[in-house]
Amino acid sequence: MKRSETIVLKELLRCELIENYHVTYQEIEHQEFVLNADGIVRENFSVEKTVTIYRVEGYSTLQKINSYPAENLTMVDLLNILLREYPELFKKAMTKKAV
Repeated sequence: MKRSETIVLKELLRCELIENYHVTYQEIEHQEFVLNADGIVRENFSVEKTVTIYRVEGYSTLQKINSYPAENLTMVDLLNILLREYPELFKKAMTKKAV
């Protein structure tokens, strides 16, 4: 049996992005269990850390734009990646400050 559970979900750069865009940090715990003579035993365990960009479509739909593995990313690294790849998502004051 496999089990995945979101253990951390945070919105990042909340006031820095233009309307209808969101950046989230998420940690998902993945576990795999097997049944043997001793009962249920956990066989595999991992934590996946990602940063994802979403666009709001309509009233309640989020469209995933891109996702990045966040295992070794600092906030500064993430900000630099987003400013380089998606400068149009930031409010003008932010892009002028970072350049």
